[in-house]
Amino acid sequence: MLNPSQRGEDSPNLEYTIRVNQHENDTGGFFVALFKHVEERTPEKVARSLILKKDKLHEPRELVRKKKNRHSPVKAPIEVVKAICEKWGVEESSFSWWLRGKRISIGPKLILEKIYDPIVYNKKGDYWPSFDFHPLKVIHVGQPTFAENRGIWRTRQESLELIRPHISNSLVEVKIEIIEQLLSGNSPLVEEFPVEVNRGSFILKCDDYLLPVWIAARVSLMIDDNEQEILRMKLGIELERVE
Repeated sequence: MLNPSQRGEDSPNLEYTIRVNQHENDTGGFFVALFKHVEERTPEKVARSLILKKDKLHEPRELVRKKKNRHSPVKAPIEVVKAICEKWGVEESSFSWWLRGKRISIGPKLILEKIYDPIVYNKKGDYWPSFDFHPLKVIHVGQPTFAENRGIWRTRQESLELIRPHISNSLVEVKIEIIEQLLSGNSPLVEEFPVEVNRGSFILKCDDYLLPVWIAARVSLMIDDNEQEILRMKLGIELERVE
């Protein structure tokens, strides 16, 4: 496909568009654009696709919700949300909360207000009840942010930057030397750790660095090898290579 300049045309304004790459969300790549209807284009002042073709003699009928499976995203139970907010100090009202399997995703409140909460009508005037995604087939909502582990909701490394301004609990201030030791492969015993800590999931904080850890008999990193390597490169840490 030729781009606009190759076709001898002016490039369109892409201010209200976004390209989501597959590596950012572990999904297929896709393109999102915001369209705004020009009121003068239709007598009804709304897009034709939103005008109900309702038969006046037809009584609106509630349409059947499709059955969900264990992979379907659902609104997170309030007790789970409250447990996460209490553990990490996140304000519940800042996000919408979604459960899929053993993961909690967070998203903007608009997902609730514009998509999940309203009653949705089709062109015949029949409707899907509120508090559901129908007629959309939704397979993923929001950014996966918390995962359940042994009854405790721990943070996911890829979402730390999203929730960084919102976390106020379960942060442990440490010196940069502690971060470097953990990234160098050391898992110190709790008794040897220079800061008093409790069992469970915590985030070690030093300046702008956040490091999720699991604390039991030892203090262990809760990030994968790739994330560790990225942090080591930022800090200039070189591991000894075993031949």
